Amino acid sequence: ENYVDATEKVLSYATKLVFSSNFVRDDFERSFKSFKKQIFVRPQGIYLKNAFDGKREEAREMLRVRLGLEKSAKIILGCGSACLKKGVDLFFEVASQIYAENKDLEYHFVWLGEWDLSLRSDLIKIAKEKGYYNKLILIDFEDDPSLFFAGADVFLLPSRQDPFPSVVLNAMDCGVPVIAFDKSGGSSEILAQRQGAVVPYLDVVSMKRE
Repeated sequence: ENYVDATEKVLSYATKLVFSSNFVRDDFERSFKSFKKQIFVRPQGIYLKNAFDGKREEAREMLRVRLGLEKSAKIILGCGSACLKKGVDLFFEVASQIYAENKDLEYHFVWLGEWDLSLRSDLIKIAKEKGYYNKLILIDFEDDPSLFFAGADVFLLPSRQDPFPSVVLNAMDCGVPVIAFDKSGGSSEILAQRQGAVVPYLDVVSMKRE
């Protein structure tokens, strides 16, 4: 709330601005055209240390034991505040489509993060009605989620808007491929260059196919 007034106050004192991605910079310039001072793009770093660097097979086995899954199970990971902005409902929809297409696939969709409880209840109800609830694993966020990143097969970023999520960098650091929507934030800029795929914005079918 009142972010425009607050931003304009900051701009009255600023001599330079630094953004984490071109996406954020471009959106800012559209909103605050009057700011003509120097603007830089400097991608952020990683906050989470990869505790399984060079030990991904060990992490894969440990994660499946923890989740009670077979060694052959494939894990699709999502992470962040479980809200509509982060696209947790679209994460569920991808799971629904994959399950509807082939009920025998050993794909398990794991979401790691804090929940909007009313949204969680609604999505679980739908998942049970459609028969894919047993493919979902919902876990509250942990202080050290490196086991989940290193042990996953794919990281799914279904965010509708996410300026530059560090979780993408965490997944990439663990060697896990990432799938995200185009034009949803800065992550598509790095995924277009390496270790991932970008699909059309909010195109759940394309995300499922990828």
